Amino acid sequence: MKKITIVLSVLILTACGDSSQVKQVKDYVYDNIDSTLTVGNALDNRNICNKTKWDSYKDERDRNIVEYTCEFKKDHPNQFLKLTFSGMAGNLKTMLVDKNINITLDDYLKFKEEERRYKNVKYPHYTVYKNYIDAKAKSYIEAKAKLFIYDKLKKALLEIEKSNAFARYQENRKYFLSNKAIIIKEIEEMEESYLVSYLVDDIYGHDDDPTTGILSCNPFFVFSYFHGSTIHIHAKNGSLSNKDLAKRIKQIEEDVTSIQKILFKYDDFSFYMQPSYKSVNLYNDDSRLAFEYLLQGNSTKNITLNTKDGKKTLSVKNYQEILAYIEGIENGIIKNVIERVIDPYNQNITNTINQFEKRTKDIKTESYQQKIKWVLIGERNPSLMSCELEFKADGYPPVKSDSSMSSSCFRNAYKSNYVDQIYNQPIMSFINKVAN
Repeated sequence: MKKITIVLSVLILTACGDSSQVKQVKDYVYDNIDSTLTVGNALDNRNICNKTKWDSYKDERDRNIVEYTCEFKKDHPNQFLKLTFSGMAGNLKTMLVDKNINITLDDYLKFKEEERRYKNVKYPHYTVYKNYIDAKAKSYIEAKAKLFIYDKLKKALLEIEKSNAFARYQENRKYFLSNKAIIIKEIEEMEESYLVSYLVDDIYGHDDDPTTGILSCNPFFVFSYFHGSTIHIHAKNGSLSNKDLAKRIKQIEEDVTSIQKILFKYDDFSFYMQPSYKSVNLYNDDSRLAFEYLLQGNSTKNITLNTKDGKKTLSVKNYQEILAYIEGIENGIIKNVIERVIDPYNQNITNTINQFEKRTKDIKTESYQQKIKWVLIGERNPSLMSCELEFKADGYPPVKSDSSMSSSCFRNAYKSNYVDQIYNQPIMSFINKVAN
């Protein structure tokens, strides 16, 4: 009886050990990979494996197959999933467009330069800082830039309105307008009769363009408008017999220069830039219109403006009401772009971010295995058939590695801490499928 027990013990030990086919593979040495390690020593002692298993069987073609399985530890793929999905969410957050950005004039100039550079692109994208939205961003950027300019214009006009130069200019302007007939007659009696028409035009403007006169708003927007003019010459040389008139002409010229300096102080662009490079600035038609109403004071006036919806007649009292109206137009453009373009864009990005953040929390590795197979033919050395990785997350179909990577897959299995491109490849395939 004792003898039978010993025989059974031997049989049990033999059954639990490696088969001869498995032993043949485990004892084999790949000199071209590592001549100091047998396959068994290399693959049974890997930090990344939670457990390993060897099997031998015959396939459908009656070939002897040896199969090695490494069940990877789940902490590595779980960490990779978390980092990747959270990284994707982080990248998307940088693509959100801030709908409250302040566009400076420098930003606007860069935008105009980009617009010129890509003028032949059929569907250009306009940069809003580091973010991109579709071409409708153009109207958003331009409207933001105008609001910035109108804010500066309001500050400039308020400072001008409070200045001594403006108060004296208004007094003299009223004098010139109230005594126009007398002043023209007196100028016409000057000895230098050939200069008479020039002097009248410089004060009251040409018949075909009154805005060129010293009493209009245009001189405030033209650099050195009166330098060397007939007004300056007569004021300096005393050609006018009426000394009070000569004095007033000199004063009004000095006051225009002082008011110009205030305007220049609030302007960030060189007003003498080439037209092709000139952007929206303090010296535009809207600014001249506001300034014109500053000159005319607080009296109700009807004004006709050209809008995208056609001409619009507006009743206003002063420049503040003009600025409030044109600011309202730009705010309407901004609101429209925000509601129709930026908000939907941001919402779409936000939805995707939320999905990635949810996956960061929810997706867990169900299993991750590496299978390596050899075929044994007679007395020949083991021949590597395949090396593949199979990744499976909870609730999703399994994803396998690219079969063309078998050779690299096997070579990398010799690394004890096998975490690299090949290891991550099926996980990335899974991420791409889930992300899309």
